[in-house]
Amino acid sequence: MFEGHKKRSLLRRGVKLFDQKSYDESINFFDKCLDLDPYYVEALHMKAAALTSMGKPEEGMECFDQILEIDPKNAGAWYGKGLINQNLGKYEEAVESYDESLESKHNDFKTLVNKSVALGYLKRYQEELKCLDQALKIEQHSKLWVNKGAVLVELGNPQDALKCYDKSLKINQNDPIAWKTRGVALVKLKRYDESLESFEKALALNPEYVMAWYDKGLTFLLLENNKEALNCFEEALKIDPDFEPAKKDKEEILASES
Repeated sequence: MFEGHKKRSLLRRGVKLFDQKSYDESINFFDKCLDLDPYYVEALHMKAAALTSMGKPEEGMECFDQILEIDPKNAGAWYGKGLINQNLGKYEEAVESYDESLESKHNDFKTLVNKSVALGYLKRYQEELKCLDQALKIEQHSKLWVNKGAVLVELGNPQDALKCYDKSLKINQNDPIAWKTRGVALVKLKRYDESLESFEKALALNPEYVMAWYDKGLTFLLLENNKEALNCFEEALKIDPDFEPAKKDKEEILASES
């Protein structure tokens, strides 16, 4: 009983240091817990989190693997492995880890959201769409509607994408990304005046939104309004002088007019 009380006390002290971002010190306490009980899953999990936060994902992964040796169906460990793999750009492995986590913790919102992101990087859009729909049944989050809209655009369905962006903006009308991506869907539908209005909304919320300036410029190019397109590309380059697409399009406009 005394040993159980001691390891819980050590864990609490480690967690407090972790919350203060004193990761090295927190690991000392988690290791003391593990000296008392090598199978203390909570301490292994916190140690993994601390190591990952210190930029040592491989060592964090080792802790999650130790947890899975103790409890092969531990959803938190599989989720942690998924996050590490995703941050390392190992998206196939991330999806596999998230699937293992979902086997034990069905319809977990965070896991579904992160799985959808990994699937997006893999361009497995139909699976990503299914994952987003599952997550949206749990929580009507504005950013998920934006993500679903982006997937539908990739799948060549801007009309349904537009509906997603509108649903997102009903939840949060102050999201510049939703306005900007809505503008892109409207361009795909050749509703150029409405798309320009959406880009303006995005830029009113975030005047330094480079991609909104750039997409607004592209829309003016489609309308054969080179002067306004050039202004947009120049605004984008004021914010990011190294933004190659805007540099290229600006040069092409100037070359065509010389």
